Amino acid sequence: MEKMDFLEACIDEIALEGLDGITISALWRRLENRAGFPLALDVDSKIYIWTWISRSLDLEMFELPTARPPLVIVNRFQHICPETGVIMETEPPEEIYPIAIVKDVPERGSCATYKARRKVTDEIRDEEGKNLLTLAETVKKWGERLVMVANQDTREFSIYGPEMRPWKDMSNIQYCILERVARMRYLGEVTLGKSSLMCFGESPKSMFYHCKLLLQQGVLTKQPYTQRSLGGQQGHGKLLQVKRFYAERRTKSEVVAERMCELLEACESRRDEYSRICKVIGLRDEAFKKMCMNYPQFFKIDTVPYTEIYPEAGREANYRSGKERSVRMVKLVQKYKYGEDRDDEDMEDGNDVTNQILDRSVLVREYPLLNQTWKFVDDVGPEGVSQADFRQLCGLGKLESRSVCRNLERMKSVKSLMKDEGRQRVARYVSRNYDLSGELSTKFEQEKQKRLLLKNEQMSPSVTPLETTVCSAPASPPSGVSNMGDDPEGCPSKDVLPSVAKVKETIADDKNKLFLEENERSVFSHAKKENSHVTYRLLRRANLIVEAVRQVKLVENLFILQKLIMDEEAKEGYACKVDKKSLHRILDRLMTDGSIKSYKTKLRSGTRTKALHFICDVTVGPNDPIVRSAIEQARLKHFAFSSYEVKKSSKLKGLEGLSESLQQSIAESRANAKGAVDMEYCPAAAREYGLVPKMTRMQLLHRLLFYLVYTYEGKVNGDFTPASSFFPPEQENKGTGDDGDGAKALSVYVPELSWKMFVPPLPQHADYGDGWCLISDLLLSLPLSIFLKVVSISYRIKGLKEWCDDDVRKHTLVRALPHEIRMQLLYGRKYIFAVHAILTRLCYCGLLSFGPQHLKEKDQVSSRRTRGGRFVAAVPS
Repeated sequence: MEKMDFLEACIDEIALEGLDGITISALWRRLENRAGFPLALDVDSKIYIWTWISRSLDLEMFELPTARPPLVIVNRFQHICPETGVIMETEPPEEIYPIAIVKDVPERGSCATYKARRKVTDEIRDEEGKNLLTLAETVKKWGERLVMVANQDTREFSIYGPEMRPWKDMSNIQYCILERVARMRYLGEVTLGKSSLMCFGESPKSMFYHCKLLLQQGVLTKQPYTQRSLGGQQGHGKLLQVKRFYAERRTKSEVVAERMCELLEACESRRDEYSRICKVIGLRDEAFKKMCMNYPQFFKIDTVPYTEIYPEAGREANYRSGKERSVRMVKLVQKYKYGEDRDDEDMEDGNDVTNQILDRSVLVREYPLLNQTWKFVDDVGPEGVSQADFRQLCGLGKLESRSVCRNLERMKSVKSLMKDEGRQRVARYVSRNYDLSGELSTKFEQEKQKRLLLKNEQMSPSVTPLETTVCSAPASPPSGVSNMGDDPEGCPSKDVLPSVAKVKETIADDKNKLFLEENERSVFSHAKKENSHVTYRLLRRANLIVEAVRQVKLVENLFILQKLIMDEEAKEGYACKVDKKSLHRILDRLMTDGSIKSYKTKLRSGTRTKALHFICDVTVGPNDPIVRSAIEQARLKHFAFSSYEVKKSSKLKGLEGLSESLQQSIAESRANAKGAVDMEYCPAAAREYGLVPKMTRMQLLHRLLFYLVYTYEGKVNGDFTPASSFFPPEQENKGTGDDGDGAKALSVYVPELSWKMFVPPLPQHADYGDGWCLISDLLLSLPLSIFLKVVSISYRIKGLKEWCDDDVRKHTLVRALPHEIRMQLLYGRKYIFAVHAILTRLCYCGLLSFGPQHLKEKDQVSSRRTRGGRFVAAVPS
């Protein structure tokens, strides 16, 4: 193929574009990149080439309905990370060859304009093959709407080459895959990313088996391929090439991995010091660590005691600063060879033993075959046997053993149970004598009965009907938050607040995904045999999800469910981890089964859109308060503050099971800590602002808690005096900055000059009784005078001293301070840890008790003030 003349080379390039054909400009682009093309592509050469290719009877000319965009050739191997050698995904160009499979015999391939384009060959050449139009006339008449298409035989010859015979038995989609891979020439096509074989719209499972058949026929070659996506995730896939264009593609990381393997294999115990290997390889520490993380199946980093590596070293060498030294070691798990892949065994028919010599000596001709094979299965015991092991055990071929297994199952002599082995689901045949005694059968029946029990408990006649709309008006700021809506820096304007689209329930209508049928058999509805495709592991994961969703009512992050399953399976000793696709498949089946509900909605703010996906209990409707609360949390999290001001994001996690008032209090407390500006570090600033000793801090906070919980003296409802009446006119705007109206907007609850002046009453939460106080409510009620005494501020804040020296403004609540001062006081949310530490010491003194703290952050914890305790000054004694 390399010794073609110019005409054969041109026809070859046209044929490789497939049934879609190629425009004239795209042909020149392909010829420029073709190695060894004998002609220079100047104006005269192009006219000469056109004269000959327009006469070729192997080509047909078509007019497209619209002009085709220009061809852009992207070489993905030019975008490589210099440190790790991993290929970086780029934004793909416009797809000019959309997938549209043609089923018009004898034509095969993919062409979106197959029926819309018009044949114009007769306008370009006559019946004798003479040219009717020159290149200039053709370009002027059609431009980018003219494409040249080779006939079917020429296209297949260009794909296979002269050394191979075309494989005629492939399906249409398999031929289209082959055509697309051949179009990429030496660059090949990959199986992951935006510009990949995923453009066919097939599931990864289907694409795997299509490619597997093409590889088995020898028309495609594969190489391991690693790519980092636009989002930063690293994925592993395949690089597919037709045999004619095979080129070995080895990245820097693969070369380094092979070099590391050689070094570690030569070391004792197949391991060496991390620093030594890193130095020999010539990579920086971060790059070397990333490379080891890319190949976890080959290399492992461990930390071992120094004495284990250097047993003869003395005590002085083994210890540093009184602590025993440790050494990082790199260990070779298994040898790395280029081209080896963990999916290689799946790409081959490794379970088929038809090519091996079958040992049929175990079978006796005089006895029925089914009786003998059942005896083999019965002798294996309660764990059963897979079909692959059954073939080797009985000396039968693949088709014969399959028929025997089906007959044994039809006769109720054996029972098939599905078992997860790695990433595959394998059927194991168990004798009916061990129907309920085997571990696999016992676990399966237990999870099956648990599944049925959960299903029966969830059947309730009173289920809220689906209402698909939620109020789309922006939510007003929570009550009790001073000036959050008027703060130009702390909160965006109203047009930035997102609107909520309709909340839609995702309903899976596919009855093939049912876990349980109406007759209480744990099967899929399309299956004819019991327990088809359902394994113990699948039921176990489904039950974990249903129990978790029932407990919390709503899950807004699917990773919580994935982490729950991984933790439970790790306790059982199960090595394989559930992935995101498996989780989604289980959720789809549970939705079809009516065990959970799925709601989807979108938040929109200008051009920004955030999709929300909630997994809910069957008793939760779309207008349920818990759904509304989750939407409001997402609105505050993703849209409430401008990104250029927020340096420390506030995460609202774990609030799903709390009441609306509790969620409001926590959200308000965290919202005040957003944003930060540059600060001047000064260790003595805390004393200047009034920080007091430890016991005095405990006394102050204890006094504030007792006042809020038991002896509150302020007005609870009625007409409140505005705080602006207490500020002198000449000081109203002094030191307040751009948003100093926050302090003036406060209400006066106790008309006296003390720290009680602006402290509001605690909100009433239905989840807690008398004497309890949420820490977030306490933080929202902190006046500046007490805050500076109990929290250490280690930096100077511009304008804060003026507020401290004023008799009225020093009692202003921290959340009502000007934006810049407030953000510096609350920077990093360190004040939460300081207050929590003081409350913890009060617990040790017996003056306070905490509520449940499991899976809660510090500001979500509740505390109960104990009556009767008080602080006594011990200095006079």
